[in-house]
Amino acid sequence: MSIASGGGLLQERPTEFIYEYDFDENGALYFLGSFGKKRLWQNPHQIGQVQSFASSIGAGTVDLFVGRVATNSRTQNEPFSYFGVDLGEGRALLPTCYTIRNRNSTTHVLMNWHFEGSNDKVNWVILDRRIYLTNPSGTNDADLEEERKLLKQKGAASTWGVDTDVYREVGFEGYRFFRIIQVGKNSSGSDNLALSGFELYGKVSAGRWP
Repeated sequence: MSIASGGGLLQERPTEFIYEYDFDENGALYFLGSFGKKRLWQNPHQIGQVQSFASSIGAGTVDLFVGRVATNSRTQNEPFSYFGVDLGEGRALLPTCYTIRNRNSTTHVLMNWHFEGSNDKVNWVILDRRIYLTNPSGTNDADLEEERKLLKQKGAASTWGVDTDVYREVGFEGYRFFRIIQVGKNSSGSDNLALSGFELYGKVSAGRWP
């Protein structure tokens, strides 16, 4: 993670959160949960640094979405279920990639989703889309099947890049709110969204961190 230079007693402010490996200590949510890497990490929702939200809760609690342990966290069985996070007033991030973690089960696994950003929690912009229950034309079946297997592992973490060309169309201001929304059935054929971990990487575009 690169750090903006500062002088005197000014607090160091991050300029970019750079991915190294799944659930490393370089992400935006880890930074906020550790008060800028000055304390031991705590769940950033539980300490008020961010606010997690969800379309509904079927098991677990909403803060588990920004946790770092694979556990049983899912929504109710409703179409277009989502988990999301509010980075806080004034903060904005321009994502380059994001990490998600499956719950501690091999059933009801997320296979079709959009990663979206917003600044008002009403109007959402699709930053990345992944569809793994259907085979888009031109996609290698073997590669797709291998990724499906990885997604279905108990507690599996996976990191997905954002095509930053999208920002030429939607702007470079960044976003305060982010969500993972399920846009098709899960691996068990239901609409429960099961996730127990999320991390963000990218460029800081506004706000005080932490």
